[in-house]
Amino acid sequence: MTAVTVQQAIHAGDITPQTMFKVSEHAWRTGGAPARVTTMFARLNSSVSVNDLMYGLIVHSANDAAIILAEGLAGSEENFAREMNKLAKSIGMENSNFTNPTGFPDENHKTTLEDLTILAAYVLEHEPELHSVFAMDRFTWNKITQRNKNPLMRDIEGLDGFGAGFSEREGFAALGTLDSNGHRYVAAIAASPTLQDRVQDMKTLLLPTFSGLTLQQFYRKGELVSDAQVYGGKKTTVSLKTNDAVATLINPNEKDKYKLRVVYNGPIPAPVEKGMEVGELQVLSKNDVIYRATLVTGEDVAIGDLQGRAWDALGEFFYQLF
Repeated sequence: MTAVTVQQAIHAGDITPQTMFKVSEHAWRTGGAPARVTTMFARLNSSVSVNDLMYGLIVHSANDAAIILAEGLAGSEENFAREMNKLAKSIGMENSNFTNPTGFPDENHKTTLEDLTILAAYVLEHEPELHSVFAMDRFTWNKITQRNKNPLMRDIEGLDGFGAGFSEREGFAALGTLDSNGHRYVAAIAASPTLQDRVQDMKTLLLPTFSGLTLQQFYRKGELVSDAQVYGGKKTTVSLKTNDAVATLINPNEKDKYKLRVVYNGPIPAPVEKGMEVGELQVLSKNDVIYRATLVTGEDVAIGDLQGRAWDALGEFFYQLF
């Protein structure tokens, strides 16, 4: 997120890759060698180009680079975090809140696996040059060569982004992507109990053949799934359609163990507008929900006449009672 935020400033012309930022004492002590965290070893009071800082940030996972970029661009980590949050919301990351550019623990600093996949998709579609940096095996700066700090790069063949981490609360996590047989896969995981589990989990998602799974598409985007009951409308039902394509990994040898279930709160009160998110389609395996997809209304339903609304009210009463 820090890299994408800086990239936006470059696109806007606020800075260039050649812009030089000074290494403050805060950046040096908090993210540099004294802190004993991943760092690019930027010297105190020296100046480093944005280009080198970006490579250090992404390849070395350098905390000093993150803070130097934040301070140089916005004056402080707090100001930079506000820019991160603006950008996050603009690309659809609705459940994230960033408080710093490093990812250091903070009770208000949060994101979700879904938001991480949105961020990854954004980079892949809009920032291909930035994505290529995540795939670099190593980077040499100031005569110091460090290999890519993403450990999954050496565990999963073909992986070309993005990163892996650990926290006491969430366990081992990762956001990864690769191209396999012409298909681009993106996967995000959290709460893997060990390093080995994290590798296995990512292989299962990114390399379906690793665990004998196949990607099964159930519905295309905008396809009719079911109908929902409507209360007080000119029509008694409204169609439910997929908001996006519905596809998930399944075991092709156990297809009879998978079920689909439509869930919504109803009857839905009129008026109903087309495109309202009113429920979800669940894919179940052995009664466990393994995938959820949003369902939206397929058309408008206007409010019905008084007599129709009266009968619907009676029907709703009995619906709730029994």
